[in-house]
Amino acid sequence: MEKDWLNLCKNHSDTFDEWFDSDKFNWENYSYSLTMYCSRHFDKWFNKEKFHWENYSGYLTRYCSEHFDTWWDGDKYNWLYPYYIVKYCPEHILRWYPTYPNKNELDLTPVQIAQLRVAGLI
Repeated sequence: MEKDWLNLCKNHSDTFDEWFDSDKFNWENYSYSLTMYCSRHFDKWFNKEKFHWENYSGYLTRYCSEHFDTWWDGDKYNWLYPYYIVKYCPEHILRWYPTYPNKNELDLTPVQIAQLRVAGLI
C-alpha cells in the first residue's frame, strides 16, 4: 500500500527526515506537495530528474523561488502557465525570458521590459 504522501507533506513536514525516501516517493502525483509543504527541506528532496515538471513547474516558481538557481531548467520547465514565473521569479527574468517560446504573449511590467532592453534581449 502506498503511503499517504499528501498527508505526510502537509501535516508532517517537521518529521520529514523520518518518512521521505526519494526512491519510494510518488513524484508523478505529489511533486507539488513537496513544493507547497516541504520547501524548507528543498535541498533534501529536489531532484531534477525525478520532479514531475510537466504538471508542477508552476509550483516551483510559487513556493520555491528562492531556490531558482538550483531548479531552473528552461528545457524542462512547462510554459503552460507563464504567469507564475513572471509573478514569482521576476528577479531572474534575464535567465528565464530567453527560453520562453511565445515572448509576445507575456504580460511584463515596465521595469521588466526595461531590464530586458538593457540586457539586449528585446
